[in-house]
Amino acid sequence: MNHLIEMARPEVGLWVESLGRASVGGAVAIAMVWVIARWCTFLSPRIVCWMWRAVCLKLLIGLIWMGPVRIPILPPEPSAAVSAQQAASGVAHPVPVNDETMPAAGFPAFRPQVVESASGITTSEILAVLWSIGAVASIVVSLREWISLRRMRRNAAVVVDQNIQRMCMNEAARLGISRPPELWFSPNVNGPLLTGTVRPTIILPTNVATEFDLSDVRMMVAHELAHLRRHDLAWNWLPTMVGWIFFFHPLVWLLRRGWLESQERACDELLVQNRAADVSEFGSLLLKLATSFSRKPDSSLSAVGVLGDYRNLEGRILAMSRVKSFSRQGLMLSGTVIFMITFLAIMPWRLVAQEAAKGEKPKINGEFIPGPTIGAMKEPVPADNKAGTATADPNQLAGKIYAYADVDMTTEFGAPGKYRGIILIDPNTGVWAKLGNIGSSLRVSPDGTHLAFTQYKSSRVAKASQSDIFWADAEDPEPYRLVDDGSLPVWSPNGKRLLYHVGKMGTDVGWRGAAWTFDLETEKSEKLPVPETDEVDDWSQHGDWLVTVSDRQPPFGSGYQLYVMHPDGSSEKRITEGPGLNCYPRFSPEGKQITYTHQRHGVNSIWTVDTDGGNAKQMLVSDTENKEFVDGSCWSPDGKWLAVRKLTLQPEMIDGKKEWLHKIGESDERIEIVSSDGTARGVIKLKDVTKTNFLSICDWK
Repeated sequence: MNHLIEMARPEVGLWVESLGRASVGGAVAIAMVWVIARWCTFLSPRIVCWMWRAVCLKLLIGLIWMGPVRIPILPPEPSAAVSAQQAASGVAHPVPVNDETMPAAGFPAFRPQVVESASGITTSEILAVLWSIGAVASIVVSLREWISLRRMRRNAAVVVDQNIQRMCMNEAARLGISRPPELWFSPNVNGPLLTGTVRPTIILPTNVATEFDLSDVRMMVAHELAHLRRHDLAWNWLPTMVGWIFFFHPLVWLLRRGWLESQERACDELLVQNRAADVSEFGSLLLKLATSFSRKPDSSLSAVGVLGDYRNLEGRILAMSRVKSFSRQGLMLSGTVIFMITFLAIMPWRLVAQEAAKGEKPKINGEFIPGPTIGAMKEPVPADNKAGTATADPNQLAGKIYAYADVDMTTEFGAPGKYRGIILIDPNTGVWAKLGNIGSSLRVSPDGTHLAFTQYKSSRVAKASQSDIFWADAEDPEPYRLVDDGSLPVWSPNGKRLLYHVGKMGTDVGWRGAAWTFDLETEKSEKLPVPETDEVDDWSQHGDWLVTVSDRQPPFGSGYQLYVMHPDGSSEKRITEGPGLNCYPRFSPEGKQITYTHQRHGVNSIWTVDTDGGNAKQMLVSDTENKEFVDGSCWSPDGKWLAVRKLTLQPEMIDGKKEWLHKIGESDERIEIVSSDGTARGVIKLKDVTKTNFLSICDWK
């Protein structure tokens, strides 16, 4: 149960953040429509009704559509520089490894990270609990209202008066309704009502036949038929759902009132335009109804009536006096107004710096942008340029960095929040975008348009693979399952195939498995002739070499060495020697070098080596004095930089002795940019992030 709670915490924070964002955007839209409805009395009530519908849609869409339409009005902002932090090296010192982070595949270096949230109840969790209670209470109120209407219908009697039945059929024909609703009498209603979305029924007070003229009854029935013609009961589900979700929002109560008022006026307008009611006669009927029923009318979002709110009577009569007949010009004007108001009300929008709209290098201005807008962060590569060429500005880093992260942050409203999932980082500014909690072991296609990743079925070590391979479009990262029981995807150089692994850990012989490729066009898998002791970690850009981490050497599970070979398994060559573990190899963009992590006695270091095994060079080593730990790296698109994962080890007493461990949630994980000659550029400061609980080895495209 605790595990489920921890897994749900980031989603809780995102939900609370989405509620806040949608509430703010909805408040602006509600206020705008309320002002228009009050002051633009020349507008048709039906247009106003559509405006309220648009506001409801905005509130609901605002919960899921987090990427705003960017309107470049604000002045440009200066770019934030990457903070400088010099790398230091130190003397090797044993550092214990936490066994809980061991991998399903068996390699200590290849471990599915389990992100642990900080203990204690956050503000977001308290707000989420309060919201849940209020939402359930709102649903219960609606349920009681529905039960009351059901009970009322059971106690009602069918209208047997043939004059009233015939009158209902005539008015239905006038309004173009092919199937008139049933007519019932009930002593428990305060005015005529239309109820029943599936089986519509008009319920009239029992005393209508004795206290009102037949012409009055005709106008009552015609008004309810107008509600049926406009499908008001079906549309009323929209504000009902908005009321369940945003019950706490004072302006949503205003929205409900405005919705009901515009709905009644739109029906009045329909009757006048179809000559089903005279303005003076219908106005007299409304006043007579108001004096005949002493209690509040039963009109609600579950049932609609003639009388509506008493406070609305004067406005309805004035609105009917302004009703005009249809005209082509009026229809065109109405359509234009509806389109503009609907667009402004529904579409999430945000004022941004002017430079974001230019053809220059885009800036994101500190926003957290979801998948559908991440294209704005990509740096276009000219058609005559090749990957690996320098950027126009030598101080600017090319491309974007992808990583799986768990962070505490400050939301756009200034409140604390959390996010867990894949992120897209601008290495120059630290601005980042959310891609969603879609998986780990992320690899990006060579052209940067698609993602491949692993979704683990379990975080515990097991003898069989417990993960699947998924694929997604980088512009809209909705995961699509490609392979069952596979792990660690690697892209082919042309981006048309994915290499993956199916393997298990043996008790005596270490890791054993098979390398497969999945053709994205034919959706067929093919086994590669790669030794079962080897796990392929990267494929060179020119397609001629694979680099593998091998468990051939005893003691199995702790003697990993790196090999290169052709995809057909030929010309294999060992490129690392000596004791220790070698893992996380990545080819440079031109395919001539490999960066990898070496671990010995618990101290990690970052190395580069030529593809033929020559020119091995230590680039960075863990600083044992300051407990700064390096763990994995990848190349920049131009091959001039490395993005190195760093973290700070934390003390823990084990058997009465202080040990220094990698503790997820406490180790201040980060990405440092290091040049190919080993000098440090600095740590990327993620914008608006207050704490980084976890940050995976990244991919840079």
